Amino acid sequence: MCSMQRSRRAFTLIELLVVIAIIAVLIGLLLPAVQKVRESANRAKCTNNLKQIGVALHNYHSTFNTFPPGWNGSEFAGTANNKPWAWGVFLLPYIEQDNLYKRLNPNSNTLQSRFVNDLPALQTLIPTYVCPSDNATGLPLNHNRPFSQMIPGQSIKIGISNYVCCTGNAGGSGVFQGASAQGLLAGDSRPVAHAIKDITDGTSNTFAIGERCTRLVRSPAAPNGGQYAGVWAGFDGEERGIVSKNVVLGHCFWRMQDGSDGAGTWGNSPATCFASLHPGGSNFCLCDGSVRFVSENISWTDSSIGNSPDNPKVWGTYNKLGHMTDGEVLGSDW
Repeated sequence: MCSMQRSRRAFTLIELLVVIAIIAVLIGLLLPAVQKVRESANRAKCTNNLKQIGVALHNYHSTFNTFPPGWNGSEFAGTANNKPWAWGVFLLPYIEQDNLYKRLNPNSNTLQSRFVNDLPALQTLIPTYVCPSDNATGLPLNHNRPFSQMIPGQSIKIGISNYVCCTGNAGGSGVFQGASAQGLLAGDSRPVAHAIKDITDGTSNTFAIGERCTRLVRSPAAPNGGQYAGVWAGFDGEERGIVSKNVVLGHCFWRMQDGSDGAGTWGNSPATCFASLHPGGSNFCLCDGSVRFVSENISWTDSSIGNSPDNPKVWGTYNKLGHMTDGEVLGSDW
């Protein structure tokens, strides 16, 4: 019995190369769409984080008839009176982190004592304070700017927060502290805090919390790097003498910078700008608890052209949003 074998024709090298090329083109077309969907999901999650923070702010206000201070007692670094706890700690009971709040016990303990006695608590990941677009891998700590003075001779990292409080449009003049602060979440050695009644510009026209990412494209205007995320546990700005170079505050005195834009004006202090890795701008929580995505192209005025807290009429819309009592009409770009 004869068996007939069919001849099987294999793919030629050219055909294989054509198939590979087609697959590569399809992947190239699909990847941007996947990235766009991923960023859309990240931005939605970031928006939800800020909404939770906004609700927490108002629940805190309902309890104490004030909003929390931005920080507390930062001038007393290295002394028994050192209590530079940040607004992020005060809100812990209102974002389902009551156990962590009790563990830190900020009413009795100083931040410095927790560095010595319970560092793991300060390194806790708090998902509500982390923007997923930041791509922090593992436990997000402030690797780029660790604390250098809390424990002599040690460089210590603690948990980051991608959300920092708005202290106004005062730049480095010092008016963002105490009772004269322009932004909602002010604070200094006195436990100064503001209430809804103090926001005469309207709660829907004033920033409360904004974003700052942990990594950003360097630009010619900022060759040494850009923004750095804050830390949720406490105030630690280098300009206030605690030399860890990580801040929990943001100023509208300097331009908001979008992470996808490696160029442009950075102003005087990029470390205290708001920033994000969302293309085109950043999310902000307003004083009424709502969340809004603000374009990086919103009108803004740099201090180098004569802008000052005493001359608000030259401010852009962005600057005015940082001041809760300037009485100025916002621009058409809001």
